[in-house]
Amino acid sequence: MIKDIDWVALRTEYVSGRIGYIALAEKHGINRNTVRDHMVAEGWFAAKKKYQAELADKKAANIIRDEAKKRERIFIVADKMLDIIEQGLADGTIPGNGKGYRDVTGALKDIKDIKEIRNHLEEQEQIARIERLRAETQRAKDMVGADIKITISPELEEYTE
Repeated sequence: MIKDIDWVALRTEYVSGRIGYIALAEKHGINRNTVRDHMVAEGWFAAKKKYQAELADKKAANIIRDEAKKRERIFIVADKMLDIIEQGLADGTIPGNGKGYRDVTGALKDIKDIKEIRNHLEEQEQIARIERLRAETQRAKDMVGADIKITISPELEEYTE
């Protein structure tokens, strides 16, 4: 008796899961060679690699987005602190004596350091984007065998070395 097999469901389970074709065949009571033949004919392995790469890219993008949100909050607070310092100096709530100025100088130095972190982090993000583009190009090249060239504008050239 031939069993009705939902090959789309099996392919989906293989591509999106952590199960190999032999375990998949055993799980569903299908001959492993039959599953392998479908897997090869329909390109399941390449689809699984592509799915895993896309999933990894999404996870990385989420992490980068979350970190960017945290950094932006820090920069907003630093800007608010600068506004408070300016207001305090203007209305006299920050004393115009040695200790007051030392406190302000220390706070301004901290704010400056925070702002410089932004420039360094933006540079790192740019480098990461370039590397991600190179990796995506290599994956596409591997999958289709085509020659793909990335051209980086002269402004970004200094970050590629």
